[in-house]
Amino acid sequence: MTENKKNLLETSAIKDVDKRVERTNKYSLYIDKVGSLTEAVDRLRTDMKMDDRFITNLMLEPTVPHADLPKLKEAVLANISEFNEHFILSIINTENGKRLTKKFDNYNNLKQLILLVSLYKGLAISSIRSTSSTFRSIEELESEFHKPFWSFDKREVTKAYIEMAKKGYTEHTIVSKVSLLIKAEDTLRELVKSSSTSQINVGEENEWYKSAHAPREKKTSCVIHKTGRLFYTKDIIYRGLEVELAENAVIPLLIFRGVKLPLPDGSQNEIGEIKISDFDGNVLNVRGEYPRRIAFTDYEMKFIKKLFVGAKPSDYLLRPKFRSQRDRKPAPLKRWAIVERRLKRVGEALNIPMNYYPIRQSGELCFVDNYLQRYAPKKIHGFRPIKVTKYVDNEDRDMMIEALTKCFEQFGIVHHNEVTKEDFSRSPNQERMLTFMSLRKRFEVARGKQKLNPENK
Repeated sequence: MTENKKNLLETSAIKDVDKRVERTNKYSLYIDKVGSLTEAVDRLRTDMKMDDRFITNLMLEPTVPHADLPKLKEAVLANISEFNEHFILSIINTENGKRLTKKFDNYNNLKQLILLVSLYKGLAISSIRSTSSTFRSIEELESEFHKPFWSFDKREVTKAYIEMAKKGYTEHTIVSKVSLLIKAEDTLRELVKSSSTSQINVGEENEWYKSAHAPREKKTSCVIHKTGRLFYTKDIIYRGLEVELAENAVIPLLIFRGVKLPLPDGSQNEIGEIKISDFDGNVLNVRGEYPRRIAFTDYEMKFIKKLFVGAKPSDYLLRPKFRSQRDRKPAPLKRWAIVERRLKRVGEALNIPMNYYPIRQSGELCFVDNYLQRYAPKKIHGFRPIKVTKYVDNEDRDMMIEALTKCFEQFGIVHHNEVTKEDFSRSPNQERMLTFMSLRKRFEVARGKQKLNPENK
C-alpha cells in the first residue's frame, strides 16, 4: 500500500469517527413517562438489579445520558413490560429539541433502540427517516400476525410485498424498504448477541434477506407483478367531489393533478402549504422545491372555490375544521391530518380505499394518455399499444418521451426544462430512469385494461 493511499484511508477513518462522535453528542433518546411508575421502578430494581443512580436519572432526566445507554439497552432487550409501558422512547435532536422519530404502535422501544444504534453507526439521516417510515408501514401486518417484522416467516414476508404493491409502491421502492428492514434486523441481531439479559428472539436466517437475494425465478418480489393494483379513473375522483365535503374531496383531486403530500418527516408539504392567493384563475402556482403551474377545469374549480368562502387570500386552502383550532396561529395541516382525517373520509364515502401513491400514479397515467390523445399523430390515438421495450418508430418514442417529460414536470419529479430527450437513453440519474421505466410500464398496463374494457369509449 502506498503512503498516500494509507494516509487517505487514515483520514477517512478519522472523519468517520468524528462523524459518529458528533452524532452521539447531537442525538439522544428522549423518555416520555406514562402512568404510575412505581411498579416499573420496583421491577428494574429487583429483576434487572439496576442501581439507584440509573433509576434516578431515568425518573428525573428527560433524555438518556450517554453513559447510561448500555444499561438502558439491557432494560429494552430484557423486554420488561412495565418498562416498555411506562417509559416511552423516541430519538431527539438535543440541539434544537426536535424529535427525529415518533412513537411506534408496536415494539416501540426496541425499534427506537435499533434506529439510534444505526444512527450512531453512521446510517444517513434520510435512511433513518426512511427506516422509521418503513417500520410504521409494516405495523398493520405485525398486529395481524401478532409478531414483530423480524419474526416473519416466508408467507408473511410475501404478504408484506403484496400489501406494499397494493399501496402503489413501485418495485424499486419496495426493494429499498426491504433493504432497510434487512439492515435493521442485522442491527438487532448484533444487539442481542452483545446482551447478557436479552429476551428477544431473532433467528440467524433472515427471511427478508432470502426474499431479496433468492434466484430471480424464486424471488418473493415477483409476487408484486401478480398483484392487482387499484387505478383511480377521473370518474372516481369526480364522484368523491359529489358525495363528500369539499374540504376532504379536493385532496384526492389535488393529488391526481400532481400536488404532493408531505414526506413522512413533514417536509415538502405542497398540499398543506397551498394558499388561496396561489390560485390565478383556474391555475394553481405550486411553490416549494419544484415550482410549477397546474391547471384545473371549471368543473374542478367549482369545488375548490368552496374552500375560498370566508377565507383571506393569505389563508391556507386546507384549514382546521373546528373554531378552537382556527383561532390559533395559522399553520399548514400535517400529513396525518390530511390523510387520516380527510383522505380516508373520501374513501369511506365511496367504499373505495384512498391511498396516496395509487391516486398519484393514476393521475400520471391519465396525464400521459390525455397528452398523447391531444398532441400525438392520429395513428397513436385510440389506445394503440406502444411496446415497453421496442417502439414501432422514432415518432412513437419521441411522443412518449415528450408526454412523460411534461408529466414529470407537472408532478414535481423534475424541474421545468431539466430533462432532455437524451436523458431517457443515457442518464447518470438512475432514480429518474427507474421512475421513467416504472411509469411507462404502468402506462402500458392501464392502457391495455382500458382497451379490453367495453365500457371505455
